[in-house]
Amino acid sequence: MASIEVAVLSHNLEEDELSAVQTALAETDIHFELDQEADPRLIEGDLDDDLFVEFLDQLEASDAACDIYVPAEFEDVVVCGDYRIGSAHALRLVLEEMRNDIFEGDEEEEEEEEEEVEDAGDNDVDEDFDDFDDDTPAARYNNEADNDSMALKDDQMRHFWHLMFKGARTCIRESVCLFIHR
Repeated sequence: MASIEVAVLSHNLEEDELSAVQTALAETDIHFELDQEADPRLIEGDLDDDLFVEFLDQLEASDAACDIYVPAEFEDVVVCGDYRIGSAHALRLVLEEMRNDIFEGDEEEEEEEEEEVEDAGDNDVDEDFDDFDDDTPAARYNNEADNDSMALKDDQMRHFWHLMFKGARTCIRESVCLFIHR
């Protein structure tokens, strides 16, 4: 299961990995101060691997999917061994850009609910007798199941967005690193 955690680099990296990451960041002129006294905190664990990977694929489309985010401002992703290291500031910018796509359904649902409330006042009898071609019990069940699974997936994507945004904000504010464990 995937998880999201904030901690200092030394909490999750072995000594040789830590040295390699610090060297790679220094070579690309990325400098930042970490709060070495900060306690590691799990933001969320036991995330659905498949859906979380799909969310990270959306980040990858903006070249923002990383294993470690640091509280420094830079644009490019630094690759060091098996780790992709990015800026928490850049992550927040990408998440802001993704916000409209991730939460787009919320606004549409609110508008539909408002329209239904307005339509409920109409006494037009003809609307009660729409075509029922696709309204067999099996069709209704399949449509409801598809809608339920899509709604669940959308809810999960929104949840991942909130977790990543919270992690990036914490990373910057508290001078710790954000770790994505897959």
